[in-house]
Amino acid sequence: MIKADSVNDVLNKIKKDFENREKSSHIVMIEDSLNHVLASDIVSKVNIPSFDRAEIEGYALNHESLYGADYYDPINLDISGKEQINDNEAKYVISGEALPKGADCVIDIEYVKEKDAVISVNREIAKGHGVSFKGSKIKSGDVVLKKDTKLNPLNIGLLASLNEFMVEVYKKIKVGVISFGEDITVVRTPEKDKDIDLNSYILSAELENKNVINIPYGIVEKKSSANVLAKS
Repeated sequence: MIKADSVNDVLNKIKKDFENREKSSHIVMIEDSLNHVLASDIVSKVNIPSFDRAEIEGYALNHESLYGADYYDPINLDISGKEQINDNEAKYVISGEALPKGADCVIDIEYVKEKDAVISVNREIAKGHGVSFKGSKIKSGDVVLKKDTKLNPLNIGLLASLNEFMVEVYKKIKVGVISFGEDITVVRTPEKDKDIDLNSYILSAELENKNVINIPYGIVEKKSSANVLAKS
C-alpha cells in the first residue's frame, strides 16, 4: 500500500532536497525581475540626488545671510537670476531645481515678501532647510540592496532610479507535479465515482506562492511516471 504524503510533507522534502544544492544565477532585465531573488549585492554607482537641489518652492540663499533676522528687524536680499549667488542675494527656485552655487538652503515662499527685485525675510533659516544635498539619500558605493533580497515593486523602482536595468538573480527552482491513481480525476471534466485531484492544485499553488516554477504533468499511470520524468 502506498503511503500518501501531505502537501506540507512534500514541500519540506523539496526544501530539504534543494537547500544543499549549489544555486545557479543568470542576468534578467529589471522589468522581468519581480519576485526573483538577488544573487549579489546591488552597489550604487551614482549619487542620489546627483546634484544639490531644492525640495520646496522658494528662494535659495546662504543661511548665514539671515543671521539676526527677526520680525522687527527683517533682512533684505537682492533677487538674482544667476547660477551663483553672493551673500546678499537669493534666487527663486522650484522643487527639483538645482541650487545655485553659494546657496545652502531654501526659504519657503510664504515666509518671503517680495518687492522691486528684493525679498524681505523676518526669520533665520537653518542650513539644509528645504534642500537635498548631492548624495544625501544614496551615495556612490552604498549597498542599496543585499544579496538574497526578494525583489518587490519598490525594489525595482529603486533599481531604475540607479539606472540598474539588469540584475543578477538566482534561477527559480522547477518542480514537476505528477498525479497518479485510478481513483482520481481532473477538474472541468470529472469522471463519475472518482475524486477530483485536489492535492496537485494545492501543491502547485503552494509552490507558486514560494516562488517555485511548477510544471504540471496531470494524472498518469504509476508505471508511466518514470517515462514522464525522463522526458521532462
